[in-house]
Amino acid sequence: MAIALVFVYAVGCLVVLEQVVFRGRLLALLLYMVIFLPVYTVFLSFINLQLDYLPLIKLLQISKEVVIYGGLVGWMLLHRNVYATRWKLSQPDYFLFLFYLLVLVFVVVPIGPATVVNKLIYFKSLALIGTAYFLGRNCQFDFIQWRTVFVTIFILTVVAFAVSFFEELSGTHFHSLIGLGKYNFDLYEIKPQGHYGLTWTFEAQGAQKRFGSIFSNPLEFAASILLSFSAALIFLFSVKQEGSKFKYSVLLLLTFFCVVFAFSRASFVAIFGMLIVMALMLKFYRILILGFGAAVIIALYVNFFADQQVKNYALDTILFRNSSNITHLIEWIEAIESIRSQPEGLGLATSGNAGGVEGDLKIGGENQFLVIGVQLGIVGMVLYLMILITSIRRSWQAFQLATSRADEIVPFVAVTVKFGLLLPMLTANAETYLYISSVSWWMIGYSVSLYQELKLRNA
Repeated sequence: MAIALVFVYAVGCLVVLEQVVFRGRLLALLLYMVIFLPVYTVFLSFINLQLDYLPLIKLLQISKEVVIYGGLVGWMLLHRNVYATRWKLSQPDYFLFLFYLLVLVFVVVPIGPATVVNKLIYFKSLALIGTAYFLGRNCQFDFIQWRTVFVTIFILTVVAFAVSFFEELSGTHFHSLIGLGKYNFDLYEIKPQGHYGLTWTFEAQGAQKRFGSIFSNPLEFAASILLSFSAALIFLFSVKQEGSKFKYSVLLLLTFFCVVFAFSRASFVAIFGMLIVMALMLKFYRILILGFGAAVIIALYVNFFADQQVKNYALDTILFRNSSNITHLIEWIEAIESIRSQPEGLGLATSGNAGGVEGDLKIGGENQFLVIGVQLGIVGMVLYLMILITSIRRSWQAFQLATSRADEIVPFVAVTVKFGLLLPMLTANAETYLYISSVSWWMIGYSVSLYQELKLRNA
């Protein structure tokens, strides 16, 4: 079975490259990101467990870069329209350019203790943000193509829920079955941690199990589901048929259960923050009443019906005495102290969880903004913040200028997801979540281009 999966995946990669490079169909590349990036770690873990052949695993590891970056280069070289594209530079473009210019300086100039190889490996991961944004800026999808993307996202959501529901019912981590512990040790020499032979991420205080479904870990699972939540809600408000409304209502319910199974506090609170932004964007303030009612029901349930372990967990979280909270706090203090003492930055590959970061050099890593600050200094952190702020602002403006629901959908999802991710970013190196990072940045890039198009159309 493992050999068959590898063969199917290899054929899929070749098809994607053929579609992108020779036919100029960027939709194939976005669908690759939506389908493969969520299951990347699970896929490699299973193949490693079954075949136990490291050269193949390492080849499969770099396959995503070959498809994404190779597809980008091939598309730029052979797809003539890219040179005819004349879109006006926008604020996010300027900040992204300055950000990557700074990153390149840190790659070329011998700054920091990390090796050149590790810096390049880290740069490869960091480059995915700009690559996805650039592709979004240049893609010209119609509503049918975007609908294909969202249908794929919804199918992914159902599959993710089904796996996590199985985990919850059986009390078994799916990642234990596919050999994640062996994969981490064989590839990264990370020994199994925690009570379940995986990593500490798979359990909460009191050894309560957290499930990651088909994603690499529960935190990535919960953060990625925010995309499904936003898309399901805007489609719910976009359709008139009762059958379709019921379908998207069920999808919304599934996303909620996914976050519950992942046991992610940051993503859970992020959903309520997203509801506030959604109410403002749609001018449908009953969403706020719905969100407030749900919060009250959950609070009453925890207070009167939940077991003592859940009550203690909730109370410890609120009072910031949870062991996970303390770990975050220690990491934040360590990172802030590093930024204070070296505001110009320590250099690439010295913080966070992306590839290339050596454990003995790592400082901080529990906050996306501080991860950037430790490595690129205060200037890099400010540039990254400005990229986020201007991207969200431009996407919101695109939503406001849209004259049809078809034009509203992508900017709506881009704004709400990026806003919702702000909280998980405070507690994790969230840009390493390949699926949600790349797809949301693609939508941001598309929304910025759509804003300029709608502005000209409405002038």
